[in-house]
Amino acid sequence: MRVALSAARVALLLSGCGEKPVEKAKARHAFLKENNATKGEVCNAAKAVQDAATEEGNSAAHKEAEVGVIIDCMNLDPEGRDMPYNIEGSFSDEAIDAANGH
Repeated sequence: MRVALSAARVALLLSGCGEKPVEKAKARHAFLKENNATKGEVCNAAKAVQDAATEEGNSAAHKEAEVGVIIDCMNLDPEGRDMPYNIEGSFSDEAIDAANGH
């Protein structure tokens, strides 16, 4: 059943079906999250939803997408790679220095 739904989403994404850009971006984002995309790919898809909402002038969708970007891009460096953690689960000093350009 899940495979059929994913296949249907892919077909919908490819066809366009007159969807608004925000809806297309949301569908792509959901597809990537459901199909084990990398964290960087999911993060970029979340940013695409936010960008589409901005272009549409949809402030409600923009605010919702902003939260999605925060959640989906958490723990990634600017290039979309996982940030290293130390044993306690907090960021290592090296990761913090790297994120700050040191």
